[in-house]
Amino acid sequence: MECPKCKRPVLVGAKNCVYCGQDLSAIQSLHWLKDDLKQAKQSAQVLTGSLQDIDRRLSELEKGFLNWVAASTATAPPGPLDVPQKGESASPEPAVSAHALNLTEAVFREGGAKAAPLAARLGVGRGFGPAPHAHEAETSDGSSSGEAEVRFGQKWMLIAGLAVTVLGIAYFLKYSFDRNWITPAGRVALAYLCGLGCLAAGEVFRRKQFAMFGLYVFGAGIATLYAATFAAFQVYQLLHQAVAFALMVAVTGLAGGAALWFDTMWLAVLGLVGGFATPVVLSSGTADQVALMTYMVILNLGVLSIALLKRWKVLNQLGFVFTWLLFTVWMIRYYEPEHFWPTLIYLNLFYLTYALAPFAPYFWGQAAAKTSEFVFSAPNSIIALAYSIGLIQEHFSRRAVSVATLAYSALFGALAFLMYKRFPANRKPLALLIAKAGFFLVVSVPLLFTGHWITICWAVQAVALAWAATRLADRRLFASSILLLCLALWKQYFFDYPEVYRLELDPVRYADGYHTQAVPRFVSEVVMLLSVLSYSRFLAALGAGLGKFAQDLGTATAALFGVLLFGTLTVEVGAFCHDHAPSSAPAAISVTWALYSLALMGVGFALNLHAARITSMWLFGLTSLKVLLIDMADASTPHRIISLIVLGLLMVGSSFLYHRFARRIQGASVPNPDALEDGPLDLSRD
Repeated sequence: MECPKCKRPVLVGAKNCVYCGQDLSAIQSLHWLKDDLKQAKQSAQVLTGSLQDIDRRLSELEKGFLNWVAASTATAPPGPLDVPQKGESASPEPAVSAHALNLTEAVFREGGAKAAPLAARLGVGRGFGPAPHAHEAETSDGSSSGEAEVRFGQKWMLIAGLAVTVLGIAYFLKYSFDRNWITPAGRVALAYLCGLGCLAAGEVFRRKQFAMFGLYVFGAGIATLYAATFAAFQVYQLLHQAVAFALMVAVTGLAGGAALWFDTMWLAVLGLVGGFATPVVLSSGTADQVALMTYMVILNLGVLSIALLKRWKVLNQLGFVFTWLLFTVWMIRYYEPEHFWPTLIYLNLFYLTYALAPFAPYFWGQAAAKTSEFVFSAPNSIIALAYSIGLIQEHFSRRAVSVATLAYSALFGALAFLMYKRFPANRKPLALLIAKAGFFLVVSVPLLFTGHWITICWAVQAVALAWAATRLADRRLFASSILLLCLALWKQYFFDYPEVYRLELDPVRYADGYHTQAVPRFVSEVVMLLSVLSYSRFLAALGAGLGKFAQDLGTATAALFGVLLFGTLTVEVGAFCHDHAPSSAPAAISVTWALYSLALMGVGFALNLHAARITSMWLFGLTSLKVLLIDMADASTPHRIISLIVLGLLMVGSSFLYHRFARRIQGASVPNPDALEDGPLDLSRD
């Protein structure tokens, strides 16, 4: 942003131009309004796409609903709605039977409709049919009680009844088995017949308008077929492993197909559980890695396809849990070094499957994914990274792990670029992809580098993440960048200084000499200071969205920069003097503090910062105490006398600034004959 008067660049968030003093309040407001307009346009694009999708689905639902009502009306017997009132002509429109209304209302109630009954929606009592009778106006308590009773009877009584029935059949079979009434082959055949019978009965009930009842019976049939196959293989050894495996896969496919056909999620869940349980119950006690994990890959692809088609996110979550659980069990029981390459390949396939699954709806043309669909992104990355580090480090070396982490970082970076090009308004997945790319890049740094280079890379990455967060206006991504910057700061000042550079504080010196590692030390110090300073600009750009919090955080960032710069100058000046002129070290530090105080005072006047000026005064006072109580202990030393004189002159200069710019601090209404006219600070003026 530039000043409209002098055309010089100014910081976003500045109240006045530091060059000409122009008030920037209006231009700042205009700048923020433009940003808000840009964000609103992007949000409108996303909303338009979602509304078009909803409109399409409503059109399809309306068409199907009208056809269904027409079919129900044509087959239903004449009812009160079909008979015209006395003195009225028959309406040419088909009347909707009470049976159709009841069925339709039941469908809406099962689908989660929370509005008024469907009869009211269709206009009963408003020209579409007779008005409601007085006895239909029940109290809300009675209606709620009736609905709860129906739900209990339809669902839980059914589940309990099926469970008790299965238990009774099991006891009967056990009794018959104990007395050898039925041979093992007959027992398995009977179990298969029961399962097929449940499937057929469930379909019959479903077609007889008892959809929920029929689906539960159908699910019981699926579970019975799983149990029958398990018994045939594991208990009675009647089937070969390959045959039993094929049968269980077929049952899993049947459950998935039925879930799609009946549009019932819990059937898909049943198939998923049975599918992952298949290799466990049919285990032969050997590794069988390729067969097992190829099956897991195919099963995951099927599960994720159904989840994507129907947007059943619970399938993704259960698939994630069962996949890593089964993989972990196999690693504990069967992994050997000769399995390294297949294991690494399957490990990455599993990771990429669930890392990319939340982003599939965007490329599939569906509505944007919800935040809950990204809940396993972080655990998925951590688990895969932990296994990769363990496998690769054992087989090759620690540095070789960086090949995998850099590849992941490049992959997610490329996906972020593709997402930005194709869906620029969808900021949430873009921010997550950038965060994933940054995460693996951060992990790669300590694997590839050592010492100060880790600190430098982390600081640069923190700034890059902050820049991306500013462009995307994403608070979570910005918070991640702050955490990374804090990690870099901790390593620089609490690890690198004492361990890498071997800094000692009493006296201030580097144990290996000042010039040892001087260049890398200077580079890391400059990078850290610039990284902290850059955050003030990023916070100014985010200020419109964060409000006062951004201002407070920006103030804290500026204060942190000042503290770090002060500490860095003190250490470097003290260590340099310790090696080259030990007797002048205290005086040199005092002069450095005084010069820093003067510079801070100048900044306070130039930007009209009260806190900077007050801090400068306190620092002048601290420097004075140091000179009088410590440096002057040996007054014969010329350096200490010079430091006292320099300090005094600098304090006099600071006082002159207060005389010269008093009106800027006090306000234009306060007369001050010693002050200049209110305006920008120009130290070149007479």
